[in-house]
Amino acid sequence: MLLAAFAAWYVGMVWHSPYLFRARWMTALGLTPDQLKQMVSWYSPHLLSIAACLLFAYGVAWLQTWRMRKGIWPGILFSTLLWAAILLATLPSTSSLSRDLLVIEAGYTLVAAIVVGAILGGLSGKLVLAAPEAK
Repeated sequence: MLLAAFAAWYVGMVWHSPYLFRARWMTALGLTPDQLKQMVSWYSPHLLSIAACLLFAYGVAWLQTWRMRKGIWPGILFSTLLWAAILLATLPSTSSLSRDLLVIEAGYTLVAAIVVGAILGGLSGKLVLAAPEAK
């Protein structure tokens, strides 16, 4: 689960880098380069992002365990369904945000969700020792 959460966080780091969407993201938020430098030095956004990735990975792992499904495709399916549920639940509260920002963040969270699902689905049952059989 930690590996999946780290991978999702890393996807976000690359997604918001200067090589992909940083310029559009800064424009959508109305940030200047100086404001971004100051924001990067704060701990709270990073900790919140890590916590969200961990919570999402936990949710996907729980869904897979609850439905007793293993494999990459079930992992991707459950993570995508959880992503869609979260998106639909939070959509009404995002009306004040710009469309560009919503598209950038929805794209990032979808890609991160797929990565989390693939990792958790692919590793399900492989990293945990089986329970000893009762005699």
